Amino acid sequence: MRLYRLGMIPWQETQAIYHALAEAGQEALVLCRPASRYVCLGFHDDVQQEVDLSYCEENAIPLIRRETGGGMVLLDKDQLFFQLILHKDNPLLAGRRDAFFQKFLAPAVATLCDFGLAATIQQPADIVVNGRKISGNGAGDINGYAVYIGNILMDFDRQTMAKVLQTQSEAFRAYAKQSMAGYMTTMNEELGYLIPAEQVEEKLLVHFRQWLPSLVATKYSPQLRGAVEKVAERLMSAETLSLPGKKIRARQIKIKEGVYVRLHRYFDGYNSGSAIILIQDGIIRHFESINMGNVQQYDVLPLAPYINGIPWCDVSIREALQRWRAAHFDGLPNVDCELLLKWIIEGII
Repeated sequence: MRLYRLGMIPWQETQAIYHALAEAGQEALVLCRPASRYVCLGFHDDVQQEVDLSYCEENAIPLIRRETGGGMVLLDKDQLFFQLILHKDNPLLAGRRDAFFQKFLAPAVATLCDFGLAATIQQPADIVVNGRKISGNGAGDINGYAVYIGNILMDFDRQTMAKVLQTQSEAFRAYAKQSMAGYMTTMNEELGYLIPAEQVEEKLLVHFRQWLPSLVATKYSPQLRGAVEKVAERLMSAETLSLPGKKIRARQIKIKEGVYVRLHRYFDGYNSGSAIILIQDGIIRHFESINMGNVQQYDVLPLAPYINGIPWCDVSIREALQRWRAAHFDGLPNVDCELLLKWIIEGII
């Protein structure tokens, strides 16, 4: 199997390289870093829904769309990428995809442990240190090849990540940044200093060689680079970036496996407002209403104590709303719990 140890390369090539290798029918392991920052959309993302295009344009942050899963991310030189391209019939892929992630991520886990970090895998595809995400990973199928992509966060710019998010709510943007601080970490934060990327890469390669002993160092040939540049042009094109993505009624951001921040909007024909909801492993951990003081002539501000800590499902939320109504609005027929239930579950009315 070919090994491409590319170091720091033009940002667009870090995404185009594994596409070009799959399209050329080459199995390989790629280690690389982008020379500058950029926004990378997942295959199913809607660019208008996910990205503040004005901010990106004003701050010279380019965009690209990969043909693998996962959400929109901000990537830069302080993230080390590892990418594995295997033919779909490769014996290494036998079994379930989530089981293969355990093998694919093991070298990164071992690398982090080498630096004294107690890293573990949070299924299906995150690596965490003390419960906080330090590596986000994904997979996809390109030209009959299974492509697995991962990274190690040596450092991470949460402020810029929050600013590239498309949202009309600054409160939501601020809470998303706060959640990233609470549920994500980096090598720099855990160790108190930034380790040179080359040292991290060297350790990572040692562990990959233990798993894939047939790796053969291969030069980044002019022919391959030319193919990569052509693929990059396609992935950066207006046509590709504007592909219709998956639409959801609520604005949702995945922070790590099982953790989502959502913005739920409310408009009943007369009054409008919103709520920020943090869901962790199916449990509502944070509920915050914004400008909802006069919705349907009653105040929803006391709602949070009844919502926080319960499962995010119809039955639990309905029961919580009924308890809330009985405690605060007993006898008021215009308190429509079913309408609020729909709002909390679906995200918009």
